[in-house]
Amino acid sequence: MSRFVNLNRIILFLFSSFLFALPISTALMNIFLYLAFILVLIDKNFYISFKDSIRNPIVWYSIGLFTLAIFSLLWSASPIESSISGLNAYHKLLIPLFFGYLFLNRKNKLEILNPFIYSCLAISIYAISIYLKILEPFYYDGLFILKFSITGGFKSHIITNICMAISGFLFLQKYRHDKKIRNFIFGSIIFIYSLFINDGTTGQILSILLISLFLYFKFGHKSLYIIPIFFSSIISIGLNYENSINSAFSKFNKGVEEYNSSFEIDSSISHRFTIWENAIRIFLQKPLAGYGVGNTMYAHEVNSKILKRSYGGNIASNAHSQLLMTLIELGLIGLFIYFAVFIGLLKQAMRSEESILKELRLGILLFASASFLGTSIIIDSGEGHILITILMIFFLLTNHKS
Repeated sequence: MSRFVNLNRIILFLFSSFLFALPISTALMNIFLYLAFILVLIDKNFYISFKDSIRNPIVWYSIGLFTLAIFSLLWSASPIESSISGLNAYHKLLIPLFFGYLFLNRKNKLEILNPFIYSCLAISIYAISIYLKILEPFYYDGLFILKFSITGGFKSHIITNICMAISGFLFLQKYRHDKKIRNFIFGSIIFIYSLFINDGTTGQILSILLISLFLYFKFGHKSLYIIPIFFSSIISIGLNYENSINSAFSKFNKGVEEYNSSFEIDSSISHRFTIWENAIRIFLQKPLAGYGVGNTMYAHEVNSKILKRSYGGNIASNAHSQLLMTLIELGLIGLFIYFAVFIGLLKQAMRSEESILKELRLGILLFASASFLGTSIIIDSGEGHILITILMIFFLLTNHKS
């Protein structure tokens, strides 16, 4: 028996290491996750707890979405190799099935995510220290290359700032729960980095939304006066000082001008507008069931004559929106199923008996829905892993009668 207990602890350690490595290194993240998965398959507790685990709605939802992706191979128009490669991007949907049993009896769900949020905190503090010229950027070029930038940390600015947005919110919720001022300070540090130093626009938008939600949870109806002050402060700082909010305003204005003109498109915003327009044009060609998973690039190729050209050309492997990606690959059928899953999770969140769990669930759903519009959150490595993991942790039912 002790052998299985020790194995369970090893799996938990590897899963915690996966969470810690998530905002740092994709390679390390995958190594820890795959090692944990291999051990799960030989863990007796996995099979003992399988019945309780499989009864959870979040497990059924994730299995259902992965099954939908598999079925889309039946109507895929591209070579099967391309579709299989696209299906691999959805493997993270199986995290609740294989790892949910580890957390069925854990009461303090926030503590499970400590490795992730403290990893994000360390990155934020280091980046702010570099920004203030206290420390120098890290760079290692030996057996592998590992470098650190102010705006992107160890990864791209997009992935890093999405991670910062949700980790900052989780710290503020820890403060709501335990009243420890250090958690409020840690959350504030992360949001300062996310809003004013990191230039990932998606993460900045998510941070503003999640801070607003925290203010609503904290102050109730009084937040109707506080949130506009918060928005005004962000806009004022962005317009009057050199920071990433200021850069985001400039980038957006330039992108809109380019998109509405006949000039060469050379900014990320106008490029994204063009990608979104092209995605809608492609969807309208096969609106019911789409082109099948992994076929976004193929769909661009066969419809190249009707697409607008951006600096990246007509061919794109990513629609930069999970909503549009779903419409291209799975059509209205896929979008309806995603929407049904969201409604199911929303109902579960509203029925939560504990106020702290209800707030966490609503915060995660806001994070998921906003990300669903502006980035391909499900299939992207890193963002997708943390989204599915957090959904699993906060929506697992420890008492199936509730």
